Amino acid sequence: MKTAVLVTYHWPPSGGAGVYRWLKMAKYLPDFGWNVVVLTPANPERPVLDESLLQDVRGDQRVLEQRVWEPYGVYRLLTGRQRDARVYSGFIREDRSRDTRVVDGLAAWARGNLLIPDPRRFWVRPAVRLLRRELASLQADALITNGPPHSVHLIGLKVAAATGKPWIADFRDPWTRVHFSYKLRLTPPARWLHARLERQVTQRAARVVTVSRIWAEQFEEISGRSVEVIPNGFDPADFPAEAMSDGEPLTISYFGSMGVDRNPAVLWKALAALRRKEAAGADRIRVRLYGAVDGTVRASAEAHGVADQVELCPYLPHREAVDAMRRTSLLLLVVNRERDAEGAVPGKLYEYFASRRPTLLIGHEQGDAARILRECEAGWATGYESEKEVSSVLRRLLATPWLDAIGDAGIDAYSRRSLAGRYAALLDATVAAEAPRS
Repeated sequence: MKTAVLVTYHWPPSGGAGVYRWLKMAKYLPDFGWNVVVLTPANPERPVLDESLLQDVRGDQRVLEQRVWEPYGVYRLLTGRQRDARVYSGFIREDRSRDTRVVDGLAAWARGNLLIPDPRRFWVRPAVRLLRRELASLQADALITNGPPHSVHLIGLKVAAATGKPWIADFRDPWTRVHFSYKLRLTPPARWLHARLERQVTQRAARVVTVSRIWAEQFEEISGRSVEVIPNGFDPADFPAEAMSDGEPLTISYFGSMGVDRNPAVLWKALAALRRKEAAGADRIRVRLYGAVDGTVRASAEAHGVADQVELCPYLPHREAVDAMRRTSLLLLVVNRERDAEGAVPGKLYEYFASRRPTLLIGHEQGDAARILRECEAGWATGYESEKEVSSVLRRLLATPWLDAIGDAGIDAYSRRSLAGRYAALLDATVAAEAPRS
């Protein structure tokens, strides 16, 4: 059995999208000859806590923890938030009743220009010290860094340079081309430094991996080298084989955080139009948003006169979320509106597939998420202004309140075990390529 040391900021009991990729990889890689040792912070900032995910951590999983200092306490103090208030990295403000735009703007500027590459940079030095001390005793064959936060990749950069271990830099999201980069108000020197660090990471890692075709092309342009695509997926073990028999008709559900740039305004418009036309049952459609929702999203639904049809629900532990997915009639997925989000394929899309419920995707019509949805024949992909297409889906829902389940068209390729097999093959090839030649 070979050993890979994984450095990741996100690990249970933290919840949210950043956890699932490597939680599931670590679960299944031993089936393909790779043991995973995890290094993660002992005291991370946790906007979401999900202890149910601990059930997916293997009993023999070794986890190393290293304390980290983060500047979020200073941010809470400046914005008047409580000491235990959640701080979201995606620029989400659930409570817009207090005007903190000036402080938020300064915090975003500091995040982009002073805390380079991100506020977790203070973890780099202690994590490097720990790994340089422990790597030999761990008998590690390879090192993997999983970001964002991209400061994690700097740990890999320094440890690989010091030890010569084969290192894979795994990107769940872009770095300099991330969709919210404009909100950081980067100065030219900061932009240069971010780009320099990104080139160093992507050029010096033994392999670079990301989760979508478009993002792979972007990283290839930045690094001048080939980049692997191993997407996110779903774990069949999370989804019961039997069909759901007690679903909730006329219910549209969204799972995950919803910031300003994911506001499904076209859905509010289409709902409002159906109500004005007195379409039978239109006022009985319910839209449930599970997770952190920015105040502007609520305001948008109110402005369109459909707030009474929108339910704001708390984040659900993963197992409860799976159950709720399977009960809903139509699943909603919204991709950020920015141009650089064309390569975004939210991991939730694959779990939507596994739930066997159809999906309405609002996003870039030529983006990777829309392409995959169409290939898997799992629902409808529409644009941000495509009111006619969204209305058509809603009318179909009114005609068939409990929509038919989707089939198996290509979704097995996205099972977590299958993807772990692909990753194991990549690890094998990486170690073989880096091995000293006699």
